[in-house]
Amino acid sequence: MSVNPMEIAADLGTVRIGHRIICLAEIDSTNDVCWNIAQRGNADGLVVVADWQRRGRGQGRRTWQTQPGEAILLSVLLLNESDATASEIMPSVASIAVAGTVDTVVPGVVSLKWPNDVLIDGAKLAGILVEHRTIAGQHCVVIGIGMNVFAAPSVEEIGRRATCLADHAAGELSPLEFTRTLLRRLDAHIADVTAGRIAAIRDTWISYSKREAVHQ
Repeated sequence: MSVNPMEIAADLGTVRIGHRIICLAEIDSTNDVCWNIAQRGNADGLVVVADWQRRGRGQGRRTWQTQPGEAILLSVLLLNESDATASEIMPSVASIAVAGTVDTVVPGVVSLKWPNDVLIDGAKLAGILVEHRTIAGQHCVVIGIGMNVFAAPSVEEIGRRATCLADHAAGELSPLEFTRTLLRRLDAHIADVTAGRIAAIRDTWISYSKREAVHQ
């Protein structure tokens, strides 16, 4: 991806997410970077972006496999998420943010499958891992997102079909603009949670999950 924090942050317009952005060429895990920084406090809304993860995690202790520069890999840190309902809804928040962003590039084809799959035509496009920890008495959340942009792993590598955004997009892809749109959508949906608009988030998730049933 090879972008810098200033490019992502320029006129981003978010309320909570992205006031601090870290971009790394190579790291074990963007989630782990967030957790390490969370120990210091004062990092709510931190975004960590990487070109490549050596030990990216997926759901159920699976690994997230990509090659350098092929995927969008990022994590967002939320501090003091004390409301248990808000924490439980975060996987749906992240899912609909990703799906909505994909819709801006390839309209009408993305679908969601519980708990963390973002799909196109039944093939995995992206995955989401939401982790929770209590730090200094605060309930904290890290949202990790990995999306195949320019290539996808083979069935032999991950045991299932996968796809990438480049296989479906008609024009040139801009990982930078995709990332910026994703952060804006994620920020807006988190604001919905804060305002108690949980039903709207669930309804949106359900609408995307119904698309998935068409491809089964």
